[in-house]
Amino acid sequence: MASVESLQYVSGLFRFHGEIESNAEQTTNLIWRADMPRNLWRSFIHPVMAYFRRKRFARLLRLEPELLSGRILDLGGSVHFWEKVGIDPAKHDITLLNVAADGQSTNTKGEDVAARIILYDGVTIPWPEGYFDWVLCNSVIEYVQPQQRQRFCSEIHRVGRRLVVQTPAFAFPIEPHFVMPFLHWLPRSVGRRMARFGL
Repeated sequence: MASVESLQYVSGLFRFHGEIESNAEQTTNLIWRADMPRNLWRSFIHPVMAYFRRKRFARLLRLEPELLSGRILDLGGSVHFWEKVGIDPAKHDITLLNVAADGQSTNTKGEDVAARIILYDGVTIPWPEGYFDWVLCNSVIEYVQPQQRQRFCSEIHRVGRRLVVQTPAFAFPIEPHFVMPFLHWLPRSVGRRMARFGL
């Protein structure tokens, strides 16, 4: 049977090098485990998400055409979000603030650009009152512990003159973090077990 190293992802197809057992189920499982989630994410899901993010951001810019001329804090921000909407944060006054240099600090090619993200303690935003013209908080508040959400919202309001706080719509049938239908509608104990099957 082929090892993981013998698989090569080429133009949306898997190309094999060496012997593969004829058992189709084993071959399918090997392909899925080896490279499918990462490449499926980058080749299909990222472009779909990028399309909807560009559309949503274009709507925001129509409503607030001066947004990019102001000082912006992207709280919980990611480099790949700005790439997907076609904006280079370095060309605008955009500060990305996060609690860890993790997947949010990678671009859409998977390259780590953590130097563009400022880290903080997740509690007190380290700027004075009203410092930012805009605070954008895109799909972050759902990660904040319920007992800490009031303080989180107070901090956003303290440092920003105008706010855009967005979270995934509970009514939408696809859970966007794991790209699984109905996952967020299940009881948490079941959902946690099912999440390992998501992308």
